[in-house]
Amino acid sequence: MRSSHSTTENKKPSLMKKANLPTNPAHALEQLRVWAQLEEVEDSFAKMFLVSELLWLIWAFGTSTPYKKKQKLVPIIISNLKNRSPFTDEALNKELFS
Repeated sequence: MRSSHSTTENKKPSLMKKANLPTNPAHALEQLRVWAQLEEVEDSFAKMFLVSELLWLIWAFGTSTPYKKKQKLVPIIISNLKNRSPFTDEALNKELFS
């Protein structure tokens, strides 16, 4: 007999998509802060962003790190977002991920 559990039961479309981020860094920062409060955000960020984009976010917070792996970069970014760290003035004057 087949299980009555549907495999698609918990697969709701996510609004957390890179395409939904504003290109204005100040607005994007606010959206990222909202997303940082969601469950399983680290997995979502690791899937959503390229390493180069994660490094851009690290730079935008004015942080430097020797790390180049998503597993190390994502927690640093989430911490900055949850602590409401600001982007640097230089980052605010650039287009997101440029």
